[in-house]
Amino acid sequence: MLASALHPSASWDERFPGLEHTSPDAATLLKFLCSLHPDEIPEILFCRMWTTRECWSCDGETEHVKVSLDAPLIGLLTCQTQFHEGIQLLESLGFIKSEPGPLGKRKFSIKPDLRDYVTAITGNLSEVEWVRLVLVCHSFPGRLEEIGFGDTGRALLPQLRHAFTHCKDLKDRILTHPSAGHGILLALLLSSKLHGRDWKLRAVALAEEMLPDHPPFDRETLYLRMFVRQRRRDLSRRIPNSSVDNAYKELFPIDPRTNALYGEYLRLNAQDRIMEGFGDLDGALKELRKFEYFDAVRTTIEEQEKDHHLFIEGKIHRWRASFFEASEIFYRMLAARPSLSNEMGSNLTGHYIATLCEQRRLAFAEKTARQAVACCEDCDKQGLKRQGLKMFRSLQLSLAETLICHTLVETVDGRRDTEKIDQWLVESECMYEGMKGECELIKRRGEGTWGSELDYLRVCIGRALVSHLANRLTEAHNRWQDARKSAEVCQNKVTGFIPMIMDYCDCDINMKLGRYKDADKLLKRARSCFNEVGREYWWTGLGTFLLDWLKASIPESGIDTGTEIVPN
Repeated sequence: MLASALHPSASWDERFPGLEHTSPDAATLLKFLCSLHPDEIPEILFCRMWTTRECWSCDGETEHVKVSLDAPLIGLLTCQTQFHEGIQLLESLGFIKSEPGPLGKRKFSIKPDLRDYVTAITGNLSEVEWVRLVLVCHSFPGRLEEIGFGDTGRALLPQLRHAFTHCKDLKDRILTHPSAGHGILLALLLSSKLHGRDWKLRAVALAEEMLPDHPPFDRETLYLRMFVRQRRRDLSRRIPNSSVDNAYKELFPIDPRTNALYGEYLRLNAQDRIMEGFGDLDGALKELRKFEYFDAVRTTIEEQEKDHHLFIEGKIHRWRASFFEASEIFYRMLAARPSLSNEMGSNLTGHYIATLCEQRRLAFAEKTARQAVACCEDCDKQGLKRQGLKMFRSLQLSLAETLICHTLVETVDGRRDTEKIDQWLVESECMYEGMKGECELIKRRGEGTWGSELDYLRVCIGRALVSHLANRLTEAHNRWQDARKSAEVCQNKVTGFIPMIMDYCDCDINMKLGRYKDADKLLKRARSCFNEVGREYWWTGLGTFLLDWLKASIPESGIDTGTEIVPN
């Protein structure tokens, strides 16, 4: 009878009771799976339940936090062996289906009618909702500095939103379970660092609502309140017309952890000064230098905030074309903290590679870029899929741009080592095509951010340059138009320098195709823009290489428009 009840041809109201009878743990696991967000249930969610969560303690060091809830379901879900046995049984009986998912793990799906049936017969939904919220928040990264924070957070964000949306009496539960409450609010605030305008605003507002004047977790109160205010301020800067109150009521630090948040406050002040017309670099440096350690003992969290400050200082040197000073800062930072396993490390390495290119140390820049890309292999040891990581895409872009710089130098110098040039162009184009597909997939999923849009712009420019340098001129012209469209999307994040470069390149293409009148119009527009913006070093090392290449390619005296050549 039990065998026939579990047969795939039987109805759910026959099969599920049979499962409860033969394997109660598997039935309990299925009930929990049915309570999760239906679109995608990533295995990484459960992998992180089996381990402690890394968070910052008030003394500024990393602490490992266990799941702080006593419920029968916790034991089942946090035991790796029981989970795998249950998943294997459920899949073999056709209750669930697995396929490749994010971060190199699987994802699970459940038929809607089975989900509806199980949800309908599950008792005490309130308890399931609370356990779900606690476990999902435990699985969510507990520090921004965690390896692959962005990619792990994005994979878990749908489950986090679902858990918060479908948990009744949330405020009362948080206040009566203070140890779990801190972890829940921390996950909520950290999730506001990820994509999604509406969720960012909702997450910060919800966290603020959950934080009364004197919650039971008093030791954590000031940190969480400072975190809320910092997020509100940051969102008011990043999301125009969001109605977020940008009045920041400064709270003074009481320990190294809150002092690090104060350091972030000063860092945002510095960034505001930098972005005011690309202007007040001296004012930015003054803001950065206000930050001091809380006491004589240097803590890890404060050291990491100091790194962010030093990184901005290095970028300021780069933007002032003080490339040696900038590269020295970046090199010392990489030597002190050589790990590239987080997004800060990849950003730092990208700027270091760009300053090496600006100094024409191309062989060393290429070597550094290749080593950095290879270092991302370490992410596999952390259970992260290398190709899906933002940091890997960022480092690939640096390597591809370095190879383009190599090609531009060979062309300007007239050496024309065609074998090397062909090799560089083929390798860079292969990387660009792969990154183009990845960026477009991110867009289709609705997961785009300003960072991914800027990455896509760099990819579009790189693809256009490959065609341009390979003398595939019609294709290059079309690709430059694609790059222009991408630049328009990013118009609030890039200066006139980028459209100017595009005009120069389009001018060169039209000139080579014999379209001298079009070329002349583009050249005049580009030169007019150059008189306003000049050389800029804000973006990638490619910019100044392109200017030098175009200067050698386009006549200084202008273009003779008298003889128009009509291409075949």
